[in-house]
Amino acid sequence: MRTVRLIGINLKKTVTGCGFSACVLLTVILFITSPLTYDSNTDTSVSILQSFLRLSRGEMLRDPVYCTHSVLRSCVSGWVKMLIPMTAAFPFIPLYCRERETGALRFVSVRLSKQGHQTGTFFSAMLTGGLVMLCAFLLFALFTVTAFPDISEYETAHLMQPETGGGICRTAVLRAAELFLYGAASAVPACLMTCLLNNRYLVISIPFFLKYLLIQHIVQQQTAVYENYADIDESRLAFLTMIDPDAVSRLFSGGDDLRNHVLLYAGLLIAAFLIFSMILNRRCDCGA
Repeated sequence: MRTVRLIGINLKKTVTGCGFSACVLLTVILFITSPLTYDSNTDTSVSILQSFLRLSRGEMLRDPVYCTHSVLRSCVSGWVKMLIPMTAAFPFIPLYCRERETGALRFVSVRLSKQGHQTGTFFSAMLTGGLVMLCAFLLFALFTVTAFPDISEYETAHLMQPETGGGICRTAVLRAAELFLYGAASAVPACLMTCLLNNRYLVISIPFFLKYLLIQHIVQQQTAVYENYADIDESRLAFLTMIDPDAVSRLFSGGDDLRNHVLLYAGLLIAAFLIFSMILNRRCDCGA
């Protein structure tokens, strides 16, 4: 019960801070500037915001790519993927590092067991990262449903029902769940770094560089697989897709691999929590 209370206190402290609002606002900006379509005349991509500013509603109705379902699915790309290790961790992790620097964690540990405090800290970081993405997506979804036409307004709507079944509400709920989990998972690496480092800047930035290196390695491996186009190794390609750190953002649209993805992410989450607890339990300073 005390662990749940600690999580509530951490969330209240984080959500009411300026850092949380700034990260939500930055994420919304990144969402609306994500590429939506491609302009062959100018050989450039057209963002969601540019499409809204340039096109009338009648022009949008000529191409289903501008429907709300498509726009909601296109918000995670480019800078969103690159900066999410920072935006998901920034609201909570610096506050936690500051508490460690001041020695305040020693007083918390007196009233709460070390294991309870570690559990509360770990899940507070995850929930904060998830809430950043969730709040940003809700604001983005509100903009989308008012600025872009629904799929039912298109003449070819009946041909797209298998992809958009359940309506805009189902699409929005599934997308919100994906992004909440995406934000929660993206905050875990920074949380792990706190049991090794006290410097908040390194704790926030190191996961960013590690993710960049991992993505570059995955891209190189995928390129090597496709080079042998006569005999593509499907199992290797599926594995590379599964370990993609951004695959969580497509969790409910990944087809038949949902079970494998859930098992993989659950295993990684449990492993991360065990490593976090084991390292802090071996520290005599309670992590401070």
